[in-house]
Amino acid sequence: MPTPENTELTNWEDRLAGKVIDNLRVQRLLAINTRQGKTTPGSIPSKSDRSAFSCAKYIFFLSAPFEIGNYCCNAIKKNPMHKYCKDTGRKPITAQMASESRLRTQKWLNNGCNGFDLKEPISNPMSMWFEEDVLAYIVEHKIEIAPVYGDIVRKSDDEQLDGQMSFEDFGIFDNERPCFKTTGLNRSGCVYCGFGLHLEKRPNRLEIMDKVSNPKLRDYCLRGGAFDEEGLWKPDNRGLGMWFVLEWINRAGNFNIFIPEYERYEAEYGTDETREYLEEAKRIGEATLAARAEQKRRRKEEKQNGIGAGPKKKM
Repeated sequence: MPTPENTELTNWEDRLAGKVIDNLRVQRLLAINTRQGKTTPGSIPSKSDRSAFSCAKYIFFLSAPFEIGNYCCNAIKKNPMHKYCKDTGRKPITAQMASESRLRTQKWLNNGCNGFDLKEPISNPMSMWFEEDVLAYIVEHKIEIAPVYGDIVRKSDDEQLDGQMSFEDFGIFDNERPCFKTTGLNRSGCVYCGFGLHLEKRPNRLEIMDKVSNPKLRDYCLRGGAFDEEGLWKPDNRGLGMWFVLEWINRAGNFNIFIPEYERYEAEYGTDETREYLEEAKRIGEATLAARAEQKRRRKEEKQNGIGAGPKKKM
């Protein structure tokens, strides 16, 4: 398979136009990142540009009585591995795939599978793989997988499965090889992670945890919690206390995250202080809705009055 270097991919515009691409996998990676016309390769923002992942609608989190961060991956995985590499002189080989994110696609196009000349050298031999490649390999070599994924079965010709990429999605087939899917989870991660939970349809990850994993894990995730001396909600020796966190997010952000057995957790672990914060969160949510309605009204009024409209085209 040709690498980005020997296909001479010179810039995003040429890649998108297909002027210098003769590799189906590169084409498909670009298709994934531009599907539905919402994003173009050139819109991958630099530090000086506005983020493509604007957090404006999550500004209510500034009032949250708990801490939020995405540094758990650094603390649990990245930092220990960097230290190990530094102490031993060894370099990492990972199983990350370019199809998993725009950033990984961009890095693969720039560095190929083996970034030997990088500041921190790394080898990613599976960069050009897709999810169905992994499933096909498992089937062919009869590899045992975790039971939470269920069985691996062949996809029907007209079937589309949410959350799983397939050559069928883009009309690309690899030597007419059948496409596969899992009957259970299609992806797993940190069992206690709440990022993106508000975007999930039911059954969400908490409900799925009851069915395919261990219900005790879900219970530990939701139960417990208490305010510390600084007034921040933290896990305690009873559990992580996510019941309060998720309900606060529901009220302040006007979301509808389903929390299994919420009434039981609120009755058992709720206090006057938690109820006060939840009432405040409700007021934040109501104020946000009112502000959005007012903004929409003003925009409509400005449009009707021609404010902000560009010059009229000459007939």
